Amino acid sequence: PRRLKIAPAGAATASAHFEQWAAMTLALSRAERQVLAGFAVVVVAMAVLHEVMQLKELKEAVQKQLLEDYYTVLGVSEGASQHDVAIAWKRAMGSIEMRPHNEEGRIRRAHVTTAHETLASVDLRSAYDRQRHMVRLASDGLTMAAVGAPLLAALWLALHVLRALASLLGLGGGAARPGGFDPKSFEGRLAATLAKIEVSVDIEIRRGDPSKKLGMKLAPGSGGSSLLIEDVHEGGATEAHNRAAKGTAQTSPLPGREGLKSWCSPEVWVGDELVSVDGASRPSDMMGKLQANSVSLSVTVKRPIKTFLPWVTELNLTRASAEERWGCQMTQAKDCSGTMQVMEVDPSGVLGRWNVMNPPAAVRTGDRIVAVDREFEAARILKVLTDPSSLATAWVVVRGLRDKRPQQPSAREYGPFTRQRDEKLGIRIGPALQSPLDGIIVENGGEGAFVVKQVLPGYVVDTWNRNVGAACQVLEGSVVVSVNGRTDPLEFSSELKKTSVRMRLRPPRGTQQALEGERGASTDASARGPKDAAARASNANGASSGGSSSSSSAIAGPQPVVLHFDKQPWARSVFGQWAPGFLLPKSFDDRLRDNLSRMRCIFPVELQRGSEDRGAEARRIGLNLVTARDELGGLLVSEVSPAGLVGQHNGTVTPASRRRSPEVRAGDRLIAVNDASTAALMLEVLSNPSVNEFKLVFSRMAAQASPGVWEAELSRGDGEGWGMKLLSQHPAPGAGGRPVLCVQEVQEDGAVHRWNGKSLGQKSWAVEPEDLVVACEAETDEAGMLKRLQASQHTRITLLRWHCGPAPEGVDAHGSHVNGNAKPLVFEVVLEKTSGSEKLGIRLDPSARDPTRTSVAEVLPGGLVESYNRRVAAEARTNGGNGREVWTVCPGDEVDAVNGEQDPTRFSEGCRSARIVLTLSRRNHVSAVVPPELETPLPTSFTETPASVAAALALPALVAAAAATAATATTTEVRAAA
Repeated sequence: PRRLKIAPAGAATASAHFEQWAAMTLALSRAERQVLAGFAVVVVAMAVLHEVMQLKELKEAVQKQLLEDYYTVLGVSEGASQHDVAIAWKRAMGSIEMRPHNEEGRIRRAHVTTAHETLASVDLRSAYDRQRHMVRLASDGLTMAAVGAPLLAALWLALHVLRALASLLGLGGGAARPGGFDPKSFEGRLAATLAKIEVSVDIEIRRGDPSKKLGMKLAPGSGGSSLLIEDVHEGGATEAHNRAAKGTAQTSPLPGREGLKSWCSPEVWVGDELVSVDGASRPSDMMGKLQANSVSLSVTVKRPIKTFLPWVTELNLTRASAEERWGCQMTQAKDCSGTMQVMEVDPSGVLGRWNVMNPPAAVRTGDRIVAVDREFEAARILKVLTDPSSLATAWVVVRGLRDKRPQQPSAREYGPFTRQRDEKLGIRIGPALQSPLDGIIVENGGEGAFVVKQVLPGYVVDTWNRNVGAACQVLEGSVVVSVNGRTDPLEFSSELKKTSVRMRLRPPRGTQQALEGERGASTDASARGPKDAAARASNANGASSGGSSSSSSAIAGPQPVVLHFDKQPWARSVFGQWAPGFLLPKSFDDRLRDNLSRMRCIFPVELQRGSEDRGAEARRIGLNLVTARDELGGLLVSEVSPAGLVGQHNGTVTPASRRRSPEVRAGDRLIAVNDASTAALMLEVLSNPSVNEFKLVFSRMAAQASPGVWEAELSRGDGEGWGMKLLSQHPAPGAGGRPVLCVQEVQEDGAVHRWNGKSLGQKSWAVEPEDLVVACEAETDEAGMLKRLQASQHTRITLLRWHCGPAPEGVDAHGSHVNGNAKPLVFEVVLEKTSGSEKLGIRLDPSARDPTRTSVAEVLPGGLVESYNRRVAAEARTNGGNGREVWTVCPGDEVDAVNGEQDPTRFSEGCRSARIVLTLSRRNHVSAVVPPELETPLPTSFTETPASVAAALALPALVAAAAATAATATTTEVRAAA
């Protein structure tokens, strides 16, 4: 009893400590939480290691109890011979002291004798070994059960405690996918409550002629206690009632939305369930009433929420005092959802004033109040509303809607939204049921779909909305289909941070954009005509594997864009937002970069020997080959002789022919000669003087094959193919890469052909035969790419082309770069060597932005580049650079060319020249990047007057502002090196 008395105080103290700990945990940064999580992992690993050691000791004890180890008694190994056993037995017997009354020695002597007798006999030893093996298996099983079961139970308990703690603190990570909500989170409880909502509507059906049929097709309803309406036939009394009800019903349950109906509409719809007919509630009695040919029928229908589109909104209501009423009469709903149904709204109350100030989110009779201050269930809702201390409350209200268009609105392209480096996009997106809820229409099964939550005024998207028409504005409540072509919601956040953003959105139902999209699609389909559509369907070729073409049949009407949500990663489900990065799946950029790094370029070289009178040197292949010892196999090229056949081929290669048959270089791998593919057979064919024609097949690492990667956005109509033939291309043997799709043919009047026409104006590469399709949207494997190409009407493919260098950065009609980056600044740096021992002094690495490009990773001290930077800085200090535009070389600058050579694999050759011209491009030239070698901070551009340079030198903290001001004031354009 005494403990029971002090329990409340102890519980309050524990609760206070827990709240302090929770506040401390929430105050930690993400990095600090990751450190704590890593420390916890180390502690768990040490505990597991300790358990393993204990497990080993327990295993040995169990084996000793079950069967004595004779090998240990004699001190020999399991593979000891009979001679070794005899010697060990004599040694063990000699070590035992034989004294009178020595019980211990007698027992040990008996053990040694028994062990020798067993191991000295072949038959007894074989039987003993089998028995010993079975004992080991049994001891392993018993030990694992004894130690593993408690360990698994402890892990299971710890996992559930962490989940409960994360749910209590609201740190569950907020699942953003359908079916991925934590059942105890607010979103999970809201989704569960919505699934339980049902509405009952009383309908009066009158028929002037009693003999007229009702025109309803009925079937047994759910649970056998109702009648399900499967169809409403034309010409019946029910169809006439629906026509009359349309004229008296409200125009739209949402202001400004067309084609929407409320769930309280007096019409009879397919999917309704009859629960009462003239007071009869049993199915047999209801059928009797329906067949009675009465003039009037009073029916009650039940409508589950699954037959509607839930419209969810959040209200923030505030009253002046506890005496003021909320102004809403409500009653508990008759279903099992635990919601409150709005019966009447007092115009003079708090809710009435809210309706006047917020017409789009006005609460109407028949709406359901699902939660108040995140409290569900009717009893708790009433408790919060009747609490005198509750002056400000947040309500979640749901209204069921039905759209006369069964299909979802077609997705549309918005953007590009171009912003400066520090400028905000001004758009907020998130899962549909995640707060804030501002009049969101939730599609069936789309509770986790990402929607536009808010468009902030004064930013880029809001400026876009003001400059375009109503049909092109980004509306709140639009479903986000893709961002920059990425359809994975986990990648939306990183894509929205880019300087150029394109979004594909599905406008909200009933809006002008949704209606215009449907009218436009239907008009386009009708204008084409059946003859033209059939011709296109027969000529269009879809993407197929193995080079075969396929055509899809024409589909009438606009097709909805289906959202494909992948399964949530298990680490995200377990750890929420604390999930370690190495346990999460890789992003699209990482997966694409990994695939490209493992790829190898395969190219043929055809050679032909001349006549014997040209000399033996001219008939030689001219390759120094070494047999490869790795898993790829083949022959490695260590040297190419200029006088040989391969050297002559290298001399005839032009920039136009380099793509199909480039020069052979040291480091290439010979994988086939004519029909031979093994090293021995290839050497035999190459050394055979009677063979005059050779077809050599080489493979080269992707980084050395000058790859160019670019993207193409394709759109096709209904029943139209993409207009290209694709062939599955497998990687070289042992390369370890994934198969890709190779473009075999591009056909006219197809989606790809249309893109090629647009690419000329966008200064981008056109899709040509022999290009490789390495990704389609977020899919990087062959099966996923084919599936996405066959299922979508609009897609973005990533292509690769060998031996052409980095792909050009296309520019759209607005002047924005299509790859999402700002317009780069291109400039030249001229360096001259005074002696052969001078070095350039820069370290080049693949660009982090684009792995096919090369960037300056580091400016090394003592090199030509550092001397150039110091010389430019000195000139700027003395005379301001004479008004010339001069730029220093900084880490992060991309190297476009060296002495005019754009192939990154040939940059080293150009760097050996006495005069080196570096063509560089810089993307973050708005802000001043200061080289770390300079003692005094200086901007990277010197076009200012001496006064502005002096001011920048006097105030190092304002270097960036001075450089930006000077850049906007000058009228001198940057000289383009190209």
